[in-house]
Amino acid sequence: KFWNVRHEGAGDFGKKGCAGGGGSDEGSEADAEEIDANVKLAKEAVANAFSKVKDSTASKAPFETDMACVTATPSGKWMLRIYYQGGYRCFGTHCTRERAILARRVVRGALEATRALKLTAEETEANVELAKDAVAKALSKLKDEKADVAGMTAMPSGKWRVAMRYQGEPRNFGTYNTRERAMLANHIARGEVEATRGQKLTSGEAEANVKLAKDAVARFFSKLKDSAERRAPLDTDMIGVTTTVSGKWAVAIKYQGENQSIGTHDTRERAMLANHVARGKLEATSGRKLTFEEAEANVELAKDAVASFFYKLKTGIR
Repeated sequence: KFWNVRHEGAGDFGKKGCAGGGGSDEGSEADAEEIDANVKLAKEAVANAFSKVKDSTASKAPFETDMACVTATPSGKWMLRIYYQGGYRCFGTHCTRERAILARRVVRGALEATRALKLTAEETEANVELAKDAVAKALSKLKDEKADVAGMTAMPSGKWRVAMRYQGEPRNFGTYNTRERAMLANHIARGEVEATRGQKLTSGEAEANVKLAKDAVARFFSKLKDSAERRAPLDTDMIGVTTTVSGKWAVAIKYQGENQSIGTHDTRERAMLANHVARGKLEATSGRKLTFEEAEANVELAKDAVASFFYKLKTGIR
């Protein structure tokens, strides 16, 4: 079953001439051309948005997995929140997406062994602090240009080379413009070959594993845009939209100094729609100073608007 989207507006009347019938034929044709041009731009914007949204039912690629729990903030930074022992834990806000993803990899590595265990509150807090220390240590190596990182070498050109010894041979995993990108490549490549480092492999098997690691690094960076560039419209729409451990998508909006939950949705497309509707409802009052009761009332109105939108979407009501 497919749905046809049509906008009932100027585009339906423009080609018939002016509404009152008093304009010249040349003027009507010019208006129609201008309307057609605007409609074409709108269609291209829709196509561009959907070209960037993957099917949420498909299995997640490595890049998608790495971006889980990493959220863009309105300030342009990237916040890392990870679900651990029954609650979300914040592991800092980072100036670039690469640094946030690197922090996520470090935290996951530090907490992985205890994720399935039943811990006390004190043990949980201790593990979280250890993970935060591990992140701080990893990021301090990025800040200190002289800090030695296994597998990374500074080049005379100012770039960074990533190489490691695997199955008795040095293996090169590329050269990168920044230290943080090199550290990410180092993490990804080591993660890919870690399970077979202690095994005795044939030359062909070793080469195949190295190729898989290189492909994983290349695939990751092909999807990771430079964070210094202006965020694409899709990235802006994704502000406040995060994946949950259950595979669903949560929407939360910063409003009147508090994070307001707008619900959890089955697909990323629905979460983006809910985000768009709720932000549109709250936009007019986002810059005002409201009382707690007024803010709560506005948030409830935004939630109602989202619910009404999805009800109309489900029933086909216009």
